[in-house]
Amino acid sequence: MSEKCLTRDDIPIGRENAITRAALAQRLGLSDRALRRGIADLRKTQGDGYAILSTSHQPAGYWRSQDMAEITAFLAESSARARQIRLSMNDATRVLEALEKQALYPQPLCRM
Repeated sequence: MSEKCLTRDDIPIGRENAITRAALAQRLGLSDRALRRGIADLRKTQGDGYAILSTSHQPAGYWRSQDMAEITAFLAESSARARQIRLSMNDATRVLEALEKQALYPQPLCRM
């Protein structure tokens, strides 16, 4: 199957028609990475008046929507995910800073 370019028309309208990333990639002959990049690119451009939404809650998938409740739910899920990522980043930053400090000021191997 030859690789095809992702367009907004490839993403169905309506939550009830959501399509998984795997199904969409298979249908279009795209790698998962190419599909994710294509969706990100579509989200950056002026579209057709529909937001490209997704959810990891079952039934998971992508769809286009103009429904205010669907868009609000997407924003809430995305905000919660962003908060969790920020917490993980804060923890990793604290550990990295401690390691960098140890590298600058190593503890003596034995104390006198």
